[in-house]
Amino acid sequence: MKTKVAIKNQNITAFGGIFQVEELFNRLFSKLIDTSLGLRSPSGIGYQFSEVFCNVNSIYLCGGDHIEDITTILNKYLSTAPGARIPSSDTIARGLSYVP
Repeated sequence: MKTKVAIKNQNITAFGGIFQVEELFNRLFSKLIDTSLGLRSPSGIGYQFSEVFCNVNSIYLCGGDHIEDITTILNKYLSTAPGARIPSSDTIARGLSYVP
């Protein structure tokens, strides 16, 4: 019995499964969040509320305890996702403090 080994030229991270969770979150909830709360940045340059909430979910699903974990620990892993936009912990805190 022979085993075939495939050599991949991709980075494998411990948090690789979070990319599918983020994609599902974006598909199901992004439009709902942005239409309910409005656009945080109408020009599209800044981060929208859906991106802030998605990143908060990613922090806690990856085992983070604080919002600051996104810049200290998770940024190098989460930024490898295709089309990833990772805000700083300050931006997340400002986004979460919004009261309509």
